[in-house]
Amino acid sequence: MILVVTRHNRHRFDVLLNDMVHLRNDSAAGPGRTAFAGMDAFDQADPTYLLCLDSDYRLAGCARLLETTGPHVLPLLTRGDPDALPDLFGPDTREVSALCVDHRRLSPGHGQDTVFQTLCELMAGLLIHARRHGAKRILTVLDPAMDRALRRAGNVPDQDLPLPAGDLTPPMVAARTDCNSDRVAEILDRAAITGPLFATDAEVQNAIRPLTHGALDPDLQDYCLQQITNARSGRERAAALALRRALTGMSRSHRKCDA
Repeated sequence: MILVVTRHNRHRFDVLLNDMVHLRNDSAAGPGRTAFAGMDAFDQADPTYLLCLDSDYRLAGCARLLETTGPHVLPLLTRGDPDALPDLFGPDTREVSALCVDHRRLSPGHGQDTVFQTLCELMAGLLIHARRHGAKRILTVLDPAMDRALRRAGNVPDQDLPLPAGDLTPPMVAARTDCNSDRVAEILDRAAITGPLFATDAEVQNAIRPLTHGALDPDLQDYCLQQITNARSGRERAAALALRRALTGMSRSHRKCDA
């Protein structure tokens, strides 16, 4: 499922956004992955984040959506040349960057909580959200590994866009995908997505609330959040999250016994 996070609701999802930063860091550290580690200047440009959540409401993937009438990545890659990508930027175009999925935790193959499902949900969510806000197309700016993963999942763009050859650091690829209903329907059908794609704020808040506040002693909650924030690897972060879930469960069970 997809959670849309903007400046209006981001204060409600600090933990998920923190997980997003960790996922971007972990993805950038993988083989051939060097782009969009952590946060960058474009995260200060009022982006919209699409967070893909698994069946346990944990972060499975993410993407950043920027308007092309303001700061965005492609002009930087084309050295600001207005003729490099003519007639693409404007109010009817959105740019997608910092797209990544949790390859370490998600399963291969098709079905729930897989890389394939996550990529399809993200792409369908991006197209639907962009179209709802007046866009006719999205421009994806990805590292080559993520571009290949999207294509393997059947998400082939309508047009590959030229970028300066040979000297981009980190290497990047760009493409155009039109926001038409036929493409969205094809993605949903391919991934067998039949239920609601977008989660509401209230639904996600209710699901993650026991893990984010209220159920643990404040000192224990601070300790757990510190361990999650300071995790140096995906394994350490998973262990810290597991510890928080275990302590939360123990705390809730203790309170029920006292009652």
